[in-house]
Amino acid sequence: LDRKNQARQKQQLKHQEKANAVSIFSGQHGAPRQVAVVPLSEKIDIPAVIRSLNESVDVTQDVDDDGLSRVRIDRFKQNLVYIPSKYDLMNALDVCRVADFVVIVLPTDVEVSDEGEILLRSIESQGISNVLVVAQGVDNVNPPKKRTQVIASLKSYINHFFPSIDKVLSLD
Repeated sequence: LDRKNQARQKQQLKHQEKANAVSIFSGQHGAPRQVAVVPLSEKIDIPAVIRSLNESVDVTQDVDDDGLSRVRIDRFKQNLVYIPSKYDLMNALDVCRVADFVVIVLPTDVEVSDEGEILLRSIESQGISNVLVVAQGVDNVNPPKKRTQVIASLKSYINHFFPSIDKVLSLD
């Protein structure tokens, strides 16, 4: 009986610790989750990326061209802060360091340059856990049959850096 009670107490303690850790993010006035948006090309339009991400969760809110964007997502009862990164190594590393989630934006019209690859390797070696990969401009790929090939190519490219990524999502 002593052993069973001890196991139950440990289980309750773990549950309570997890509830306390999550509780700072919950509620209408909870701390926002920070989402870094990192472009891998100079042609990536960061405000358009943030607008697309917001529209996917039914949020219609204006996005500042420069700076942070704070958003309330009622569906998930969460607050988010989008932290846009410049196409610059040090800026991207700083932004990824403070973020809870990192959204990497790949271009579909040009290949990722050597600078973009260095940026990816640096982010990977810094050790980030929650990574999402999206592609901007998939609807502009012609002919339409080629779009799946482009997405598959981007997926194989990003899997060299982050093998746990299952798919590359389209923003269009």
